[in-house]
Amino acid sequence: MSKRHRRKSSSPMLTVDAMPGVPSAPTLYRLTALMDQGHTLVDKATALAAPFLMVRDGKPIDAIKHAKTIEALLDLAPEARGAAESAWHERVRRLGIGAAPIIAQRLQATAMIADQNNRDIVQERLVAALRWQGDAGARALRDCFDSLNVYGQSLACVAWGLLRDQASAGRVWEFFETTKRQPESHFVGALWALIDLKDARASKALSELLTAGRVFYELYGFLALAGDEHTVVPLMKWMARLPQKREAENEDAVMALIAIARRISREAMLREMAAFEQLAPPAPKPKEREAIVEKFMTYPRQSVEDYFQLFYRGLSVDDFAKALR
Repeated sequence: MSKRHRRKSSSPMLTVDAMPGVPSAPTLYRLTALMDQGHTLVDKATALAAPFLMVRDGKPIDAIKHAKTIEALLDLAPEARGAAESAWHERVRRLGIGAAPIIAQRLQATAMIADQNNRDIVQERLVAALRWQGDAGARALRDCFDSLNVYGQSLACVAWGLLRDQASAGRVWEFFETTKRQPESHFVGALWALIDLKDARASKALSELLTAGRVFYELYGFLALAGDEHTVVPLMKWMARLPQKREAENEDAVMALIAIARRISREAMLREMAAFEQLAPPAPKPKEREAIVEKFMTYPRQSVEDYFQLFYRGLSVDDFAKALR
C-alpha cells in the first residue's frame, strides 16, 4: 500500500461509508492471483506470516505437482488453499494451454456447488485460470458470466480488464450499475476493469460515487489513475466535507487532486476550480487559484506514483503480509 495509515472516524457524515483499512477482495485478487508477480508475492508473504502452512499444505501441493491432466488438476481446485494455491496456479498455467473450453465448462458447473465458501474458492481459481488463456479466456468468461454468483462476476470483470477485452466493456458497465449501491465491494471489480480498459465511463462512475458519498479504500487511488475534469468538482465538494481530524484521508484526497491536475490541462483545472468556488464562496482570488494550480502541475509525478504505489506498481511482500495479519 502506501505510507497512508487509515483511521476510522466516528464523525456522522450523512450516509458516508467509513474508510476501510485494507484493499477490497477484487483488488487483492487482481494483485495476487491475476498478475505475474502475484504468486511469488503470495509465496513470500505466506512464508513470512505463517511458515507452518508449508508443512500443513504439503499433501495437496504434492497432488497438484503430480497431476497428469488438466482435468485432474481442475479437480484439485478446492484443495488449492494456503501454500497450495500458488502451486496450483503455476501448474494450471503450464498444463492448461489451450484448455479454455474445459475450464469454462467447470466454471459454469460451479453454480451447482452448494457451499458458498467452496463455490467462491473454486470460482476464484477458475477465473484466474482463464485469465491466462488470452482471447479464448476472455470469450469463455463472457460465456460463463451469467452462471457466476456476484462475487465471481466481480472477479471476471477484473480479469477482462487485465485481458484488455474491449468486447466485455458493456457487460462490465452493466455490472457496475447493478452493484454500485450494494454494501459489498463487488463494484470495485468493475471499476478496475473500466480503468484497465481505459473506458471513459470510469471517471463518470467515480464522480457518481463521490457525489453519493460512497467512499471505499480504492477511491483516491482510482481517482489518481482515471479521474478527469468531471471528477474535480465532486472531489473538491467531498474534501470540503472532510473533518480536519481525518488527516490521512485529507492527504489522500489532495494527492488524488494533484494526479488529476497533472492529467488534465492547467486551463481545465483552473476552470473546474472556479466552478467549484462559485458553489462554495468565499472564493480565492484568481492569482491565488493560479498559484495553487501551479503547485499541482509542478508536483513530481514520481511522488504521486510512490504515494499510490499499490495502484501504480502493486503490493509489496510487506504490504501483503500486513493485509494477511
